[in-house]
Parts: sequence; structure tokens; C-alpha cells
Amino acid sequence: MTLAPVHQTAFESPAGFIDRPTAVAVPTERTIFIARPEPEAENHCTYLVDDDTRIYLPNTVRCFLNSVEIIDVSYDDDGFQPQQKLLVHMTTTAGDEYCYRVGALSYAASSLLIALCQMNSTAIGGEIELSWTQKGAAIFARIFTATGSNYTSVNVPHELLGKKLDLDQMSEALVFINSSIQSGDCVPPVFFTNN
Repeated sequence: MTLAPVHQTAFESPAGFIDRPTAVAVPTERTIFIARPEPEAENHCTYLVDDDTRIYLPNTVRCFLNSVEIIDVSYDDDGFQPQQKLLVHMTTTAGDEYCYRVGALSYAASSLLIALCQMNSTAIGGEIELSWTQKGAAIFARIFTATGSNYTSVNVPHELLGKKLDLDQMSEALVFINSSIQSGDCVPPVFFTNN
């Protein structure tokens, strides 16, 4: 099955990822892209790129967050405008390091940051289960915290579901999340609190 004449489709499930696809390929790149699934992707929202091949990964991973940042990306091709991307650096429970990459102003980025800001600092620094799911044309993140041998869904207030954050709100969220990962003793931004 092909995405385009020059792109091959493959599936992989590295250790730490949940839901085992059928075929396996070995990636050389550690950046995981998040995008609305192509019809051939069997609902997989996440993929690695190896040469011209998209290697689809399970949408759920158990991991520890290392850092979260927004970067500016410029392209060599003048046909593409510079963009801001949210990078989520993480280590799977198996010890492999990956970096999720998604548009900073996307629902995926906002839903991830909103969910993380509903957690306490200690939980953010601990093991989480991160899932990506498609709702219509958008991708959303769901977070589960490890509680013993189970995972508990992070409760996002109804009024924050489907909310898109602006860059100032994202910056405040990043300070809280990264400080929580490093020190485990932070207070979330007021507009994110579960009050």
C-alpha cells in the first residue's frame, strides 16, 4: 500500500508503545510527526519518516516527559512559510527517546498542554500514557497518569475541551510543564486550573 508513488507505508510498534501493528520496520529518525491519518494509515495519527517511507506508530505511548518547547521552523522551499512547531521530548518506559512534533497552533498542541496543566507537578514528572485521537479533521491528545499498575484519565474541564490556546497561553503552560518536569513543585497558570 502506498501514500504516493514514491512513499511506502510501514507500521512499527517500538517498546513502550501500545497497540501492536502487523508489520515492523526499523526507523533511523527519532522525530514522530502527528497528523490527520491518511486512508492507508489505518487511523494511525503518528509516524516516523525514513527516507521517503512513513512508518506509522501506535497512537498511544507510555512515557516520561523530558521537556516541551516551541520552535520556529523555516523551509528551503520558498513555497512554504515559516511555522512554529511544538516539540514534546519524551522517553518511553522502555528507555527509547523520541520527540513528538506538531503545529504549535493546532488542536493537538492545545489539547496536550491543557491536559498537562490539569495535572499536579509530581504527576507531570512521573510516568504518563499519552494518546492521540482524531475527531473530525483535528487531532487531540489524551493523557493518563500512572497510578500503581493502572492509568487514570486526566480530567479536563468541559469548558476547556476543544479550546485553542494562543502563543502567550502556550508560553505560560510551557513554563509550568518544564518547571514541573525539572523540580516537581510548580503552580499551573490561572486560566488552566480546574476550579
